Amino acid sequence: MSRKNLALGFIILVGLAVAAIEVRNVYAHCGKCITDAKYFAGSLDKSKMTLAAASTLAEANTKGTAVHATVMRLDDGVNVEVHCLADGELVAVVIDGQTGKVLGKKPVSNLAGHASL
Repeated sequence: MSRKNLALGFIILVGLAVAAIEVRNVYAHCGKCITDAKYFAGSLDKSKMTLAAASTLAEANTKGTAVHATVMRLDDGVNVEVHCLADGELVAVVIDGQTGKVLGKKPVSNLAGHASL
């Protein structure tokens, strides 16, 4: 076997190994997503909170329009972070998923998570 063929075989082997790792990560990630979704739904059901109710609370608190919501896992349940557009400014509002109380709000520049208000 020539060096060229050996090098080509090695490159193909490394490529397959990288592809196998990436495929494993995709499948592992999807499994985690459905597990998180079931946890979020169960926690919201237990507390009688919905994304719609959290959005309504955030809109009332900011006098704006809800444009994005994210459920965040906690040790004892969930919180809901709602982003509202109010007076041309994006505001992140964190709603306690168990009590429905507004825990805090702050102006933000993007829709990324801002749970540490």
